[in-house]
Amino acid sequence: MLIIMLHAGCGAALAAWALAHAGGLAVTAAPLLPWLLAAAATLLMAVVGAVLARRALPAAPARLRWDGLAWQLLCNEPPVAAPLRRVVVALDLGGWLLLQLHPAGGGAAVWRMASAGCVGAAWHGLRVALQAHAGEAVSTAADTDAKGDSAP
Repeated sequence: MLIIMLHAGCGAALAAWALAHAGGLAVTAAPLLPWLLAAAATLLMAVVGAVLARRALPAAPARLRWDGLAWQLLCNEPPVAAPLRRVVVALDLGGWLLLQLHPAGGGAAVWRMASAGCVGAAWHGLRVALQAHAGEAVSTAADTDAKGDSAP
């Protein structure tokens, strides 16, 4: 929803900017057509935001499991338990978390969100576990270059 609203806001701002430069924001003499075009631009950008949100966030729900040693991502469709090398809390808004999950076998990170409404009474424990047991550090290309330069 946030992605959709951000895109809709950008569309509205772009339309307002275009109307202001065209002189169409005069309240008393504003014809209906520029305002309809502004509403259409806002709606179009909201649709673009919905498409991007659909591609960015997975549709199938999943669960995180901590077994005391490592995190696992449990997916229902297809049923699979994927071990994770690292879990990064990218954004913590109190009742909502944006997580970046790094698979143990390598490959691209997966983005997931968790909310207090979905987790229920275990929310505080989940937040503490995520902050305390993120997993091993993920090396970047800069880290690899720096290590290679300092080697004898």
